[in-house]
Amino acid sequence: MHEGVASGDLEKVLDIIRAEGLRYRQNNQADIDRIVVLGEIPDGFQDKVKLPCVQDIVSLPYRLVSRAYHPDDTVVDVNGVKIGGDNPPVMVAGPCSVSEDKSFLLETAHAVKGAGAQIFRGSAYKPRTSPHDFQGVGQIGLEYMQEAGQKFGLQTISEAVGEGHVDPVSNYISIIHVGSRNCQSFQLLIKAGKVAYDKKKPVLLKRGMWTSLTDFLCAAEYIANEGCDDIILCLRGVSPSTGHTRYRSDMDEIPALRELTHLPVIWDPSHSTGHARYVPESAMAAIALGAQALMVEASVDPSREPCDAKQHVTPATLKEMVQYAKSQK
Repeated sequence: MHEGVASGDLEKVLDIIRAEGLRYRQNNQADIDRIVVLGEIPDGFQDKVKLPCVQDIVSLPYRLVSRAYHPDDTVVDVNGVKIGGDNPPVMVAGPCSVSEDKSFLLETAHAVKGAGAQIFRGSAYKPRTSPHDFQGVGQIGLEYMQEAGQKFGLQTISEAVGEGHVDPVSNYISIIHVGSRNCQSFQLLIKAGKVAYDKKKPVLLKRGMWTSLTDFLCAAEYIANEGCDDIILCLRGVSPSTGHTRYRSDMDEIPALRELTHLPVIWDPSHSTGHARYVPESAMAAIALGAQALMVEASVDPSREPCDAKQHVTPATLKEMVQYAKSQK
């Protein structure tokens, strides 16, 4: 809409949308009203809404997550930990998966807190390439994660691999994580969006290994379409790899993604590089490119981790990364 449009003119546009039986959402920033029309757009609809009060009509496959609808950065507030906008980069750290040894997990959580991280990661459910690999410890792992978070004052994040995991994860964990392998599992995205909206939980969505930025944003749109506004986008490398790292880095797309969306964009240097020795430099480069948080695998004893042991950094390295991140803002 044109800046400062009269309420009567705005209502005329909304009446047209309602007459078509379409859902919509409104947003006003800098005295400009923006309307997102949801669902399939019928033929001839754009001609009907081309009223003098309408400044522009933008057609995108992703609408709610686009800058066209929401020009200002979204800041996701995870119980006081703020990700996005002009806030300093946040550190998310912890093991790839929760082991059966609770004391080991608690020891790592204590070390992660001491290194300066604000959010503790660890998945109780694991999607693995082979069915014979470690699949996670299940719900008991969520209970361990909750205890670790409460004991050391950390927010928590854990992955929901299937639709049936979303409710348990949301009951115990601060942030619902939808992983790379499920980036386009549409029913899981819908379920995560519904539960996140109902329980006022953020969702972190990782980019799929073969997913374009447009497809990635469309995946986020499924979550937003269910009413969840607190979505965090995580880049973590794409396939195919060059052979020297686990995945091919896509951190150069951080500025492009931030240009396209108002959602916070973060970087996972652990999965991208696949080697702990490369993680610090990868993290520093991502911050320079505009990453608003880092998601790092860390452990007090990487050799004991049941999953992706070689890409876990030590607490000492993590502390150096946290200090660097803080120095950049």
